[in-house]
Amino acid sequence: MKKNKILYTNGCSLTYGTESVPQQDQWMNYSWPSYLGKLLNYDVVNDAVMNCSNDSIVRRTKLYLTKHNPDLVIIGWTSANRYEVFSRNPVKMIDGYYEYDDDGDNWIQCTVHSLENNHYGHLSGVAKFVKHILSNKPQENYDNAVNNLSNYLENKNVKYVFFNGYDTTNNKDKMFLPDTDATYYKYMVKNNIRPTKTYHFTKEANQLWAQKLFEHLT
Repeated sequence: MKKNKILYTNGCSLTYGTESVPQQDQWMNYSWPSYLGKLLNYDVVNDAVMNCSNDSIVRRTKLYLTKHNPDLVIIGWTSANRYEVFSRNPVKMIDGYYEYDDDGDNWIQCTVHSLENNHYGHLSGVAKFVKHILSNKPQENYDNAVNNLSNYLENKNVKYVFFNGYDTTNNKDKMFLPDTDATYYKYMVKNNIRPTKTYHFTKEANQLWAQKLFEHLT
């Protein structure tokens, strides 16, 4: 029996499918990767993580590609003001804040605001990274992440598509969807689809974005 091709996706909550339907355990099933997989007849590996940074997207995508060879990679870049900080001890998000937890991992996803307000100063080894991270301008950090992953994928001869989730970075590079509405958020607003109160989208928006990607790919 012939195996289906593999679509690998990574991104933040917009790729995860957050708030696509009321039932949280069903969000991924109504995400744009799920809909696109059906349109393409591809099996889908959706590696998106809510609230993650672009650094996290690069790191986890590379990790997946060291062991797997997907036929197509689609990345939905997140806000440029998010960063990833390494913690020597495992941490986990508890009631909106990171705390030490053996069941967690060693990566903290944070924003410029949370770093500037010292939300993680109680975590050993984290505080010393704050000054270094804040010295990097968000746009430069974003550009580095995009260039890093695009070079990696091209060297591995992996077909890929990039797009911006939120309207926070320039979207004029040739590697992005070739029109002015390629930003997920902007495209939905133009089509009169309103985000939720937490700036996510319902299943109808996920279906629409999957269709746009499908048309671009075919």
